[in-house]
Amino acid sequence: MTSQRYVSSRGMKKNLIYLAILVVLAAGAYLALNRKSNPFPEGEADFQVEDVEDVTDIFLSNPRGNRIHLSKKDNNTWVVNDSFKAKPTRIISILEALEVQEPTQLVPESQHDQVVKSMSSSAVKVEVYKGKKKTNAFYVAMQPTPENATVMLNIKEDGTNAARPYIVKQGVRTNFLGIRYQSEREDWRDQQILSFPKDALEEINVKYSREPKSSFSLQVKPELKMTGDTVFEGKALNEKRVKSYLSFYDKLYCLGFENDYFLKDTFVKSFTPFAEIEMKTKDTVLDLKIYYRQVYKGSHAIITIDGNQYDADTFFGWLDNRDFILLGKKTVEKLLRGYGEFYTEEKLLMDSK
Repeated sequence: MTSQRYVSSRGMKKNLIYLAILVVLAAGAYLALNRKSNPFPEGEADFQVEDVEDVTDIFLSNPRGNRIHLSKKDNNTWVVNDSFKAKPTRIISILEALEVQEPTQLVPESQHDQVVKSMSSSAVKVEVYKGKKKTNAFYVAMQPTPENATVMLNIKEDGTNAARPYIVKQGVRTNFLGIRYQSEREDWRDQQILSFPKDALEEINVKYSREPKSSFSLQVKPELKMTGDTVFEGKALNEKRVKSYLSFYDKLYCLGFENDYFLKDTFVKSFTPFAEIEMKTKDTVLDLKIYYRQVYKGSHAIITIDGNQYDADTFFGWLDNRDFILLGKKTVEKLLRGYGEFYTEEKLLMDSK
């Protein structure tokens, strides 16, 4: 009897020891799985950003002087340089990179000098903030490695560079991350050029240089009123059509920004826009000039005006004397309506968006 009790007690002690070992191992495994793995020296490879949802500001700059400030507003939308709405897809892309990118190895010592020299003339500096606190800073090479990986060089808290650059990957994928850190303004700007919600517009003036009789002035507030060079006797203003037309001024997009077009300034000074739209709200006045675009290699359809040939599918625009933009045919057709179209009950294409 005594012998059985001794054996039972000894067995229970062994079981408790095994249980304690299992608990320790499980806790260790849990901590290992929930800790971001970075086996490199502290301050040398801090490229991964924790809790990216808390990031409020991202600064991107390059040696050429380009500087991008991406800032998150209260409604979770992002703004470029405190002026323009950012492309949502680009914001998602850079936040994803910040969250998952991780160093995998040092750049081989034999390549160190060459890589650092190349980065000094072309790398983009990235600074990440959460509120007023800078959490991460590093340089991103704009040329991929032969294996399509990314080279990054960390910037320490004291502002000095880390000793060595690292090869950085996006998890198991070898995707070049440099394209997510481009520092050109047009890479980040959303292509929405007009955003006038319902009741925001107070007046619209549309002027045609070639067809002045089609020009009109549309007063929205305090009451709906349209004027032009022609008097339509016995015809009432088609208010339903006017309201449909006003809706075009919300969420209107361009095909792209052409501010790098080398003939932009000459073009604006030398050519007369065939149409000009002035938009007024309570606080702002916005102007859009629209020009014919010369035929180019990609032209599929051509129109002839006064013996000159132009592309029929795209047009140039000069927005607010600041942005040279490319507009599609459908967008231009929505905005450029004739005065008489608002005084007919005949169904028109503009009646269906």
